Amino acid sequence: MTRKAAYALVGLLAIGACQSTSGITIDQGADGSTMTMKVGETLEVALVGNPSTGYIWEPVGLDESILQWTGVRRFEPDSTLVGAPGTIRLTFEALAPGTLTLELVYHRSFETADPAGTFTVTLHVEE
Repeated sequence: MTRKAAYALVGLLAIGACQSTSGITIDQGADGSTMTMKVGETLEVALVGNPSTGYIWEPVGLDESILQWTGVRRFEPDSTLVGAPGTIRLTFEALAPGTLTLELVYHRSFETADPAGTFTVTLHVEE
């Protein structure tokens, strides 16, 4: 390995070490559970959905002084077929210590009907 390549490798390793990997990902299996996270950590919730039908997952009654939704909602379809269902991922960031219930509803935001699905998890955010 040349000296130049060695310096490049060390630089890449240093950059990788500085990047935050403090994130938690949960899915439908965590529904109704209680978990602990730390201030500064991110929480990604991955739930089955199909936005092509008009349905989306979104938080309701969120105490944003403790946990803030980043506004990021990503969809990963199960296939390349038009209208295919898949996984909807929402990302949150823990801002301050406290306890809250994160509630997500699966609904059409333009309808007043009861949601087609719900997801809740109790979060204890610590320093």
